[in-house]
Amino acid sequence: IDDAGGDKKKTTTGITTLQNALLSQNLPPETYERDAALAESLPSQVAAAVNGVDYDPRTSRFVQFALLAGEEAARKANLFPWLGLGEEEIDEHDGDDLFQNRRERVGICIGNGMSSVREITDSYKLVTERSSIRRMSPHFVPKVLPNSASGRLGLKLKAQGPNHTASTACAASAHAIGDAMRFIQYGDADVMLAGGAEACIDPLSIAGFCRLRALSTSFNDAPSESSRPFDSRRDGFVMGEGAAVLVLEELEHARKRGANILCEIRGYSATGDAYHITSPDPNGRGAERAMQMALCRSGINPADVQYVN
Repeated sequence: IDDAGGDKKKTTTGITTLQNALLSQNLPPETYERDAALAESLPSQVAAAVNGVDYDPRTSRFVQFALLAGEEAARKANLFPWLGLGEEEIDEHDGDDLFQNRRERVGICIGNGMSSVREITDSYKLVTERSSIRRMSPHFVPKVLPNSASGRLGLKLKAQGPNHTASTACAASAHAIGDAMRFIQYGDADVMLAGGAEACIDPLSIAGFCRLRALSTSFNDAPSESSRPFDSRRDGFVMGEGAAVLVLEELEHARKRGANILCEIRGYSATGDAYHITSPDPNGRGAERAMQMALCRSGINPADVQYVN
């Protein structure tokens, strides 16, 4: 990832032990010791961590990820000079009508499911132990709001168009991309940065998914073998973290700007199963209807589809 100065900020990912995943976050010693002790008791001992992103007392980890991914996407789309932003996001054209008009047509839509559970538990512990809010961080509310990722990325890019968040569990990023497309279709924006960010490798979040029996527990001694989505020995998923951001742009606007167009979004739809709190409809009716409506809106036939994810 290119940082603001043009240097490379290295981040690595991979499935490892839960203890190593916690260690990689460079948490304050007291927080790490408490989390590590609790983590030892959990049935699932594997996680897919992002290394190289250190703890920030003012910014939640999922927001850090969104900022890194959003900045990378914006740079690859050549948005910084187009928005009148120089190195280190310095506003070089404050008050310039051309750049102001452009910024008002750029929006952000970042999906998020879990926000910052650790911040909530840490703050509750601090307040209850001392029976006082005096040591509670003034950054608490911004750190736990799911829309903080969209808000902070909007601040970084001076983007003043729609600033929106989808918080719909595992579908949040897909919903964010679909919603962003519709903002453009409805004429509310010309450019939208859309995607998702998540960071819930913490004991309470993992404990919750363990209670749902959703996480892999059979490969604690072989973390690299634990994620096997299509294998007969699959026993759950592996908790991961990270962010992904795309730049969506109205087609003619992108051509006029000279953007490097990678693909086109043709259709989008969303449905709900109304079947069970965690399990999907076993007959797949909701997914089927969503695909049918997306195909209808895209104007293509099922036979034209070459890949299904």
